[in-house]
Amino acid sequence: MNLFWRLLLPILLFGLLVSVMANRLIISVATEQVQNTSIDNAKIVSNLLTQLRAYYTANVIKDVQSQGLEISHDHRADKHVVPLPATMVHDISHSLNIEHVNIRLYSAYPFPWRRQLSGIHSETELQTWQQLEASPDKARIQFTRQNGQRMLQYSVADLMRSETCVNCHNNHPDSTKIDWQLGDLRGVLEISIPIEKALQSAYREANRASAIIAAALLLLVFLLHRIIYRKLLNPLRELQQASSQLKNGDLAATVNYQGNDEIGRLAQDYQALGVYLTTIRDGVTALGRGQLNADLASPAEQDEIIKNINQARRELALKDTKIKQRTSQLHQLNAYKRDFTANISHEFRSPLNSITLLTKKLACDPRITQTPKLLTYCQTITSAADRLLAIVNNILDIAKIDAGDMEVKCSEFYIEELISNVIVPCEQALLAKKLDINIDISAKLLSEPVHSDPFKLFQIVNNLLTNAINFTDAGKITVKVTQECRPDDSQAGAKSFIHLSVQDTGIGMAVEDVNQIFQDFTQLDASVNRKVEGVGLGLAVCNRMATLLEGYITVASEPGKGSCFTLIIPQKLSIFTQPAENNLVSFDTKGGPVSVRKANSGGSK
Repeated sequence: MNLFWRLLLPILLFGLLVSVMANRLIISVATEQVQNTSIDNAKIVSNLLTQLRAYYTANVIKDVQSQGLEISHDHRADKHVVPLPATMVHDISHSLNIEHVNIRLYSAYPFPWRRQLSGIHSETELQTWQQLEASPDKARIQFTRQNGQRMLQYSVADLMRSETCVNCHNNHPDSTKIDWQLGDLRGVLEISIPIEKALQSAYREANRASAIIAAALLLLVFLLHRIIYRKLLNPLRELQQASSQLKNGDLAATVNYQGNDEIGRLAQDYQALGVYLTTIRDGVTALGRGQLNADLASPAEQDEIIKNINQARRELALKDTKIKQRTSQLHQLNAYKRDFTANISHEFRSPLNSITLLTKKLACDPRITQTPKLLTYCQTITSAADRLLAIVNNILDIAKIDAGDMEVKCSEFYIEELISNVIVPCEQALLAKKLDINIDISAKLLSEPVHSDPFKLFQIVNNLLTNAINFTDAGKITVKVTQECRPDDSQAGAKSFIHLSVQDTGIGMAVEDVNQIFQDFTQLDASVNRKVEGVGLGLAVCNRMATLLEGYITVASEPGKGSCFTLIIPQKLSIFTQPAENNLVSFDTKGGPVSVRKANSGGSK
């Protein structure tokens, strides 16, 4: 399908759809209008007949009775007999029945002489009687077909409206009912009006309007055809032919379209492209022959250009050499830093471990325990050695992570057991500060194991909890663990994440300080008299380890109200592989993960 039909076919389909919808809408509106007009006419006729009968009963019958004249249904044989009100309505109805308009008055209790004419003879009439008997104030409207002609049947209730009528029906010897009361339904006034001709006329008008709309749309399509063909397709066809000639090497092909629209600008660009390619071809031809026109460059200018090119090449080669040397130096310095960090950390660890071990043994010596001052010295030495060892460990961890040497060891373990063992080394600090700690773990995580590195997760949670204790003087600390499921694009399903938050009621932080706390050697309180010891590496290590566990840490804090650190990691690392046996990491009484044990089938801990 070419471009013309791709542009015009949607317009044609849209026009056809609009024509059909307009035709349906006009027919629907016309039908509703004819029906409403017929209902209004039937309502007018019924009201006139009802008022006429009421007036005849209240005035004419009363005067006739006062003059002693007879009132009977059989009034045609004797001119001195006046017709009954119902008989008068029947006579008027017959005289008005023109062009299939039928007015009929029928009842479930007709007089014997009217049973054939005014009785109920069909199921429809019975249903009408029952409906009007239940709701006499509401007319029954039906649209039916009779002999192929659509008709309106408008039925209203004929009620007992005067004492004269009630007495007449109750006292008449031929009455089929003698317990009439005011307001009782005595008959149904049915007016049938044909609406077939009116509907056909409305349909013809609707079709005529639809034809006009369709003709207008066809005219619009024709005009669009001419405009599209002249303004779009012809210039595009000319551009396509010129492009084919250009592809075959004919650079002299031109486009004659002139205009300020998009196609005109495209034609101008094509002409400019042709001129540019012609210039390049002529220049290349001249260079191949060793002949340069004066328009290209003079010999002196060529020498200057070649000189500048050679100079730029030499400078580029020199810079490339310097970059390679600098890169080599940086790699060498990084290797030196890694080796230095590993060696110096080892050299620090050995004496620090010796100091810690010896001071703990001294603290158990009876001669030391009996001297409070010496015991305090031993405890101070042990505390200082532990802090220095923690700093050395943090430095070594940062160096390993930055060098890419930190290994992630995945295992199965339960988060409840890890949290419980993190709290063990912190109990004394909590008691010393009289702080309450609340543990809230999602019920689902109590039975589902976590597939991650328990050593690194233990270190992160321990650091967050230690910081919360250090910066909280009163109140409570809350450790909350929840589970979140997120859509996983790489798999058909969802991926579970663990949200582990440590919230305190401590001093808190300002918003501008939150982004600084994860930087190396950064402390918000860098004064000499600060209360909390440390060099500002704990959160930096935690942030790097969270990245290794495919997660991250978020912070929410407000000065004077406390902070909330949330670690978000996947419940199962992407690098985790199920071992041959289902093993769980166990924890020792000091809080560290140390061994592996088989899990039972129930998943309990």
